[in-house]
Amino acid sequence: MKFADFMLTPEFSRFNNVEAPADRPKSQMDEWDKERLLDTLSKLNRELLRRDTYGTQDSPFDESNAQLHVISYALLTVLKSKM
Repeated sequence: MKFADFMLTPEFSRFNNVEAPADRPKSQMDEWDKERLLDTLSKLNRELLRRDTYGTQDSPFDESNAQLHVISYALLTVLKSKM
């Protein structure tokens, strides 16, 4: 099954729907507004797309793609909590 097809099904809303515990440690991102979160997420996604196209050798960042994906997920989680 393609993810694009799966996201249109009722089961999609239950897929990996992991809620963060209320007592989780706060991060600096928790203080950011929605616009800053979206802007940072957009720039991070652009960097991941650039790496997919050209590789990591010219990246100004030290993190691996896997680490950047974890940061992306964290940004999305914080943004979701603000909506």
